[in-house]
Amino acid sequence: MLCFARVAQGEPEEACAVVGQVLDATSALASVPVPRQLTDLAGALTPYREQPKVAAQLARIRDSARQRSWLVTWIGDHTSSRSSTEGDEDNRG
Repeated sequence: MLCFARVAQGEPEEACAVVGQVLDATSALASVPVPRQLTDLAGALTPYREQPKVAAQLARIRDSARQRSWLVTWIGDHTSSRSSTEGDEDNRG
């Protein structure tokens, strides 16, 4: 991910600019790796948290990771319950 490369190069504000674009473009994306990647990125940016732009994006990254984790869990719960319900209907017929 480009964001991690920017942090590794000592460019946390550039990483924040990229992650801001990513968060805007993928707000409805809910897959298991995304919240994990966001959490990892927050950890990589934490040493730079005193910089105002980084602090603002850290809050947004963490909030997005929480929301996406919840959404992944919700989708998983509803998908598995629907599958078991559909299986029950198939067994009745």
